[in-house]
Formats: sequence, structure tokens, C-alpha cells
Amino acid sequence: MPRSRRLNIQGQRFGRLLVVSFAYTAKRNAHWLCRCDCGVEKVICSRFLLRKGRPFQSCGCIRHDPTLPGKGTRRYSIEHRFFATIDTEAKAYWLGFISADGHLDDQMNTVNINLAESDRSHLEKFSQAVGSDKPVSMYSRLRKGKPVVTAKVSLNSPWMVADLIALGLTPRKALTLQPWQGLSVSLDLARHYWRGVFDGDGCIHRRASGQWSISLVGTQAMMEAFRAFCQESLREHCPHVLGSLHPVFNSWSFACGGIGLPQLIYQLLYQDATVYLGRKMQLGLELLAQQAKIQVFRFRSWEWLTLSFLEEAHQALGSWLAVSKHHKIPMTCLWRHLKRLRSETQPASR
Repeated sequence: MPRSRRLNIQGQRFGRLLVVSFAYTAKRNAHWLCRCDCGVEKVICSRFLLRKGRPFQSCGCIRHDPTLPGKGTRRYSIEHRFFATIDTEAKAYWLGFISADGHLDDQMNTVNINLAESDRSHLEKFSQAVGSDKPVSMYSRLRKGKPVVTAKVSLNSPWMVADLIALGLTPRKALTLQPWQGLSVSLDLARHYWRGVFDGDGCIHRRASGQWSISLVGTQAMMEAFRAFCQESLREHCPHVLGSLHPVFNSWSFACGGIGLPQLIYQLLYQDATVYLGRKMQLGLELLAQQAKIQVFRFRSWEWLTLSFLEEAHQALGSWLAVSKHHKIPMTCLWRHLKRLRSETQPASR
């Protein structure tokens, strides 16, 4: 029986695919090397190119092309270049939130966020912000023998994943995350970014004694950057931000307690905010309702507390504890202020 001649389609175009040359024959089907307009070369069977139903039109990039009208072949829409430029409150906030609670899958090109069932509405805000109409999915899993319902959103976009990686987010970031490089560009955008990080990995807690505490967990670089941001932003209210940095297993923690300083940090992050996690905003409002025991610590300027004034007060009152109580200054803050003043006068005395 005579062998059938192969149909020569070299040089022909099928959608975005240009047939470059013949590759090989397998199972009596010719395979051709094709070059897509996006630059990808791929070997495709001729019957997939010539079929009448749904012929191949690209290497696969057409499914994710945001320039196509409508949704194209995507089931759900999305603003692929949402994080290309961080220039609004929403972009800075969600960048911080994904840095804390998000996960990038560079193999599947997806951005994933898992939250508790009670925070489902927050994931709906995220989907709305990035222009996605994909519904939030719910699934149940066992934790310590008890079923726990979790809300999840997973958005497929290679462009969004690439932009987030360029901004410093890596697929496995738990131990390597670095703060956003644009923090020094705008103090207002930095405030929104840190609010997103705090909503993801931060905590507002009321102790049994009536005191409050604010804490944040992350990498050492993130905690040092957050503490530096608080010190720079709250310099007018207090010369030193009370708080501690210490390692916790494989991560680091920033924590501060009391009433006055947690109120200052909360106001710094949440004042006039339009994007936030509802339950932490509610806790913060309860914190603001508390009356700080040392109101003067929050609002008084420290320029009048010179070294000579403090030493004279120490001689007159007899102890530093008495100075602290008389002028209503926290003892720890007084010691740090004295240490700074003495370090500034040492070079002059030499």
C-alpha cells in the first residue's frame, strides 16, 4: 500500500503560532516546531493545528492575556498589573498583607491567602481590590482533632506573581522576607504597608491586669524596620519607642505594653484608614477608649528635660524614682533619656 504524503504546513500561521519546520512523526501524526508571538517555541501535532473544533492558537499564553477583550478564555477576571506600581493606599496595604499572610506559588503562578472563616469578608475586599470576581472558597480541615473551617482565595496570574517577586516577596518567604524597598519614598504609603503587615501577623491583646500590648511577628529584618518606622514617626511624642525585639523559634517578635504607647502605635497605623481588618480595628477602638495613666508622656515635648535640669531635680528630690513620680515620667523612659543625654555630652567634655 503506498505511503500517504505528509501535508506541508511550513510557514503557515495559526493564530499566534508560526510553523517553523518539521520536527518528527509519531503514531502516524506529523509534529511541527512552532514559534509563538510571545517568543516561546513548542512542538505541536499537526492534527491539533488543523482540527475544525478548537485548533491551537498559541503556546498557552492567550489564556492569560489581559489585553484581550472581556475575559477571553479565563473563567474569572483579574487586574494582572495591580502591583506593578505601588502608588495608592490599597496597593500598599495589600502588599503588606500578602507579605504577612499570603503565599506565592511560582510553579502554578498563583497568589494564595488563607484566613479564618470569620475573616471571609476581608478576602472579598482583596478580590474586589484586584478586580477579581472569583468567589472565596471554604474548606474544612482537622486541627488537634477538631474541624476548622478556613476561607481561601487563590488567583492565577503570572504577571501579578512576577510583580510581587520584583517587590521582594519570594515563594518561600517565612525566613527570608525583607521589608519593601519603597518605604523611604512616602511615609504615608509606608504607614499603609505596615498596617497590612500588622493585620496579617500583628496582635492587640488586653492583659488581665488591665494593661494592653501590641506585638508583631516576622523576620528580624522586618521587625527592625518596623521598630525604626515607629521611632521615626513618633519622635515628636516620645524620644524612645518602648518595645523589645527578641527571637521566637525561627522568627523575631516586636512587643510593647502599657496603654499610652500602644495607643500611639495604633493611631499611627489606623488613623483615617479606609482598608483594614475589621476585628483589629474594633480592638483598637477599645484600646483608644482606655485612659492612659501617664497622659503627659504622650503629648509633652522632651526638649525641656535637659541634663542639668534632671540632675538638679535628682539632688532636690533625693532619688531618680522620686523624679519619675514627681514629673510623671515612666522610669524606663527616664533612664533611656538620661543615657542619651550623657552620651551626647561625653564627646564635648573630652
